[in-house]
Amino acid sequence: MLRKTLLLIFILVIVAAAAFAALQRREPEVQASVLAGAPAADWAGFARATGTQPLTFPADYGPHPDYQTEWWYYTGNLDAADGRRFGFQFTIFRRALTPEGETTDYADSTDCDPGNLCESVESVVSSDWRSNQVYLAHFAISDIDADAFYPAGRFSRGAAGLAGATAEPYRVWLEDWSVEAIAPGQVRLRAQTADAALDPRLRSRAYAHSSLSGAANLLIMPNLDAANIAYNITRQMTDGVAIGPILMGISKPGHILTPASTVRRVVNMTALAAVEAQIRDKLSEG
Repeated sequence: MLRKTLLLIFILVIVAAAAFAALQRREPEVQASVLAGAPAADWAGFARATGTQPLTFPADYGPHPDYQTEWWYYTGNLDAADGRRFGFQFTIFRRALTPEGETTDYADSTDCDPGNLCESVESVVSSDWRSNQVYLAHFAISDIDADAFYPAGRFSRGAAGLAGATAEPYRVWLEDWSVEAIAPGQVRLRAQTADAALDPRLRSRAYAHSSLSGAANLLIMPNLDAANIAYNITRQMTDGVAIGPILMGISKPGHILTPASTVRRVVNMTALAAVEAQIRDKLSEG
């Protein structure tokens, strides 16, 4: 009897230890809060929408610089004349880096050299390029029947006319992308991506009067780094002959040969320049 009792006690101890170990291994309860997730410093000096706010139009169509973040959001579905279905989404965001009216007076720094550094700093502080506002935009088109999606995005500072927002007249823009009121209750959205030029079907619909035809043979890169990457990938992964670089000027191109150019590159560039010169002569004669 004693042995059975001891065995029962031993089993109970094992079960209790296993239960305690399981409790120790339990994941802590996760509690998420939008307000608690961001540092308090992010809100310091900014207004906050904590309840119902009275709205006044058209003033509230425009920006609210007292708040740190806001956006203008448009989405919809379209049917083409041939029945094809498209969806679109266009959003422009505004994000303040510092509260309105709060700036850093670098010109008062005790480290500046009077008559030299101080003057250059003052010119930066008063520059038209200086801004505490950043605008970001996202634009996308869904070609439902083709099962294709064309997204694009960009950002810029809210200065020098690059990006901004006004209430009267209602207009929000980021470079050549814009939302603009054209009549009471009517808004025109303007945005485009390079994908429309790379797809002949999209190009024919977006630029019906264009003289371009066939597949795209011109790639426009967002910056020099992207262009160099695309150029090197094309050169290394294909059997084509790379000719360049060519600086495309407003009136005439410039053919560039570096000291590391091979004989083949010199010959190719020379031949290309000669052909272009002949074409220009024919065009000028005609």
